[in-house]
Formats: sequence, C-alpha cells, structure tokens
Amino acid sequence: MLSNLFRSADLDSQFACMLKQAANEIPTKALSLVKEQAISSCITALSSYRKFCATVTSAGQLILPEALKLLPLYTLALTKGVGLRSDGRIDDRSFWINHVSSLSTPLAIPLIYPRMIAVHDLDTKEDNEETVVPSPIPLTSEDLRDDGVYFLENGDDGLIYVGESVNSDILMKLFNVPSAADIPSQYVLEKYDNQLSKKFNDVVNEIRRQRSSYLRLKLCKRGDPTGELTFEVTLLDDEITFPKTDQFRTLFYLLRNVVLIVYGGGQDSGWALVHGFSGSGSPSNPRQTELTSHSCLLRFMSSKALD
Repeated sequence: MLSNLFRSADLDSQFACMLKQAANEIPTKALSLVKEQAISSCITALSSYRKFCATVTSAGQLILPEALKLLPLYTLALTKGVGLRSDGRIDDRSFWINHVSSLSTPLAIPLIYPRMIAVHDLDTKEDNEETVVPSPIPLTSEDLRDDGVYFLENGDDGLIYVGESVNSDILMKLFNVPSAADIPSQYVLEKYDNQLSKKFNDVVNEIRRQRSSYLRLKLCKRGDPTGELTFEVTLLDDEITFPKTDQFRTLFYLLRNVVLIVYGGGQDSGWALVHGFSGSGSPSNPRQTELTSHSCLLRFMSSKALD
C-alpha cells in the first residue's frame, strides 16, 4: 500500500504544499526555523520510503522514490530562494509570501527552480514543432559564455542575459542594435525578419502559453551591476552565488538524517548543524561517505530536472 502511494506521488503537488507551508510560517517564525522545517519535511518523506519500501540496505547509499527523486534538489532551491534568504529585502520577501500563497501548483517548481536556455543557439537547431522550447541548460555561470545570450524564466519573469562579447550579428538579429550598450533598458520584445528572432519569439510565446503567464521581460547585461546581480541570484547551481560548501552540507544533511532515522539513530536537530555539523556524532569529514562529491550529486539532480 505504502509503495503504491510513493509510486503515484505527484512531485508538483508535494512541493507546492511545502512551498505554501513555508510562506505561511515566515511571518511568525525565524527564517532558520522555516528552512529547517522544510528540510525536515523532505527528510520525513524520503526516510519513510527508504525504511518501508526500499529493498537496498547499504547504509551509505541514497535511495529515492522515482516520483520524488528531485525533491531534495527543489528543497535546497527553496532554502536559497527569495522568501528564505536571510540577506533578502523585506519588501521582496513580503511580495514573495503574498504571491506564493495563491500560486497554482504547476508554477510552484518553476518559481523556485527556473529554466534557462541558450538563445544564441536557437537558429542552429532543426525545426521541430514538438519541441519549440529547446532543452534547458544548468543554472550555473560555468555554462554561460561571454559571447552568448540567455533566457531564464520562472513563470513570472523572463530574464534576458547578454554577455559582454556577443557577436554584433547576433545583436542585430535579436535587438536590431550593433552593440549591447545600445540595447534600451526598457526592453520590448520585437520580431525581426530573420530566423533567430523568429525562433526566440516562438520560444517566449510558447513558454507564455505553458505558464499561462505573460512573463515580464527584463534585460540583464554583463557589466551592469543591477542587471547582473538580478540574474546571478537565480543561478541556484552556482558556487559563486551560493558557496558549494553550503549546498553540499544541506544535501549531506538530507542524506544523513534519512539514514539516521532508518537505522534508529534519531534525527540531528538545529539549522546550525546544516551549516557546521556541530551536533554529536557528526563526521569530521562528511565527504568520507558514498556521497563523496557534492558537484556530482547536484549535477546529477540538476540534469534530471532538465530531462
């Protein structure tokens, strides 16, 4: 019975519920506590599956239900998002709470874990009516080229990132200007008589149809402090934006507590443990487990999210 429940679990609904619970608790609880509760909710679901449904018994192996295999990734993204960031502005957090409270279920994951595509490569792809929107790329600066143009959307906003060395031919096709400095800050999407511009318009319109949202387009140019910062904080897989150690510790915390609960060791408490592993019994070197590489795990989960 329980295995059937996990098999038919809906990730969108599960995460939307977690997201709304977090938004509801922010006004009355410390952010650190809300983060801890979100992670505990994820741990509870995963540990229940491992304890009652999984057949593999290796203590160090991360076993996830197929339907919820990306829940740890989205939970991590939630703790790094606008609503739960300790360095965020109170106005931004208040807007986020109000917006999330009435957010439809299909838009919960895109809001927390956006989609990014390479615009400059659109005209090199073969026409395929079934895949108007190309495969997304990881949310990391490592995958950004200085001569590239990228589009990142979260269901509400569409950020257009322009590198500092973009070819003038690409700029003319997309923006009808010879240099990035000439692109007006109040950007309006135009369709020009060339393949790249037409395909970009098709992509934006298809995403608007998928999200049932018009998408507020914002221009983010490399070298512009405001625009660059706006774009970088959405790169949730990026070590520059969020230190790799913090992301590793959060994911390790998830794995560790799933294992502890299953094998009768209880659950470590306190958000401080997530950042410092100060609790009793914490390993001096948490990388000495089967979860040896944060990069591999995060990349693996990110790649699954892009499928």
